[in-house]
Amino acid sequence: MGCGWHVGNGRSILVLEDAWLPRNRPCVSGGVWGVYCSEYTVRSGYRLLLRGFPMTDGDRYNNIGQDTRLIYRKLWEANVPDKMKINCWRFIKNYMPTKSNLFQRQIGPDRMCSRCGIGPKTNLHACRDCPGVLDVWQQLRITWTLLDEMVDVPIVWIGQLFSNDAKQTQFSIITLWAIWNSRNKIIYEGIYQSS
Repeated sequence: MGCGWHVGNGRSILVLEDAWLPRNRPCVSGGVWGVYCSEYTVRSGYRLLLRGFPMTDGDRYNNIGQDTRLIYRKLWEANVPDKMKINCWRFIKNYMPTKSNLFQRQIGPDRMCSRCGIGPKTNLHACRDCPGVLDVWQQLRITWTLLDEMVDVPIVWIGQLFSNDAKQTQFSIITLWAIWNSRNKIIYEGIYQSS
């Protein structure tokens, strides 16, 4: 299944003359990869990657719940700059370089929050639970329900923030980005901003 090109030492490859992609590029049509059509999108390629490859652990796309899909749809459709959407996506996926994540990868010396010094700087602490940050959310009158620690994960919290209308979704994404930028100013420039 699939196609490939044995490169070897590379001498037989004609970089400018060889066809690197077929004229009709493969895409996902009706949920099936490999149907040739005229439009290839990043979305169809991403779905292929989520579905997995032969001999892997499977279909991550179809295993995403409807609630999670709705959160992602609201995120990517929000009327905010892409850098803010990507920041929120990185928050959800726990790809933020928080002290806790850096410490886990043996990059940082400790896990404690630079802003308050109280708790380990996880995604949720950096953008929600830190006392200075919590004050920002309260001043903006954006609230959420505190959950059991077992389900208190970024995607669930973001789902709560996005549960109202498109304006609150947009406002939450912007606020999350501003909080992360404020954190970066503290760490890299030594500038503390008031809430």
